[in-house]
Amino acid sequence: MSARGSSQEPSPVVAPWGKWDRVGIWIILGGAGLVALGSLVGGTSRVVQALTTGTHFLTMSVQTPLPAEADTGAALLLRGNYESAFVAVTNLTGGTTALLIASDMLGVVTATSVALSFVYLAWRLLKAMPFVRSLSIAFSIAGSVLALGSLVGQFLGGFGRWQVALELGPGGEETDPFWPLILTVDPAPIGFGFALLVVASAFYYGDRLSRETEGLV
Repeated sequence: MSARGSSQEPSPVVAPWGKWDRVGIWIILGGAGLVALGSLVGGTSRVVQALTTGTHFLTMSVQTPLPAEADTGAALLLRGNYESAFVAVTNLTGGTTALLIASDMLGVVTATSVALSFVYLAWRLLKAMPFVRSLSIAFSIAGSVLALGSLVGQFLGGFGRWQVALELGPGGEETDPFWPLILTVDPAPIGFGFALLVVASAFYYGDRLSRETEGLV
């Protein structure tokens, strides 16, 4: 009887979340959901606005010295210049428009996919079941999209801004143009994408480990 009784006992379960633990996870879920919604709606609105009006809002690189008004106090300004300018441009060629739109669309996809992966993670945590194959797949997709999408998106946006600078005209002197042709790449999103792939591997290992230990409990 004791052997039969012990075999019919329910398997041990993970300790449930406390009240404030669940509140914190719900806050994370809600915040990630708002980020995903904001990225999708805001990014899509910018793309639609650019396509319908032909006006693009960009941050362009500049190398313009600061005006004399920047040095009117007791401190001595040895050197200073502007590094960027926020502009609204229109009447761009089709190729330049395509580069900018493609960059914006990749930005929407990457930001939304990463935010949604954390929404799903928070949901699985509320269910006390974080080690499932679907969560590993979600983070693998988000990490891949972020690493590759951010790299491609930055190159497309950089080349698009190059074309904008060329279409606006150099301005200034020939040896010191107002719109310099500068292409910068931010490695942070790429590194974060690889970090998400590491997290996906951890969830995959946890899923395999939980499956292997199910029969031992």
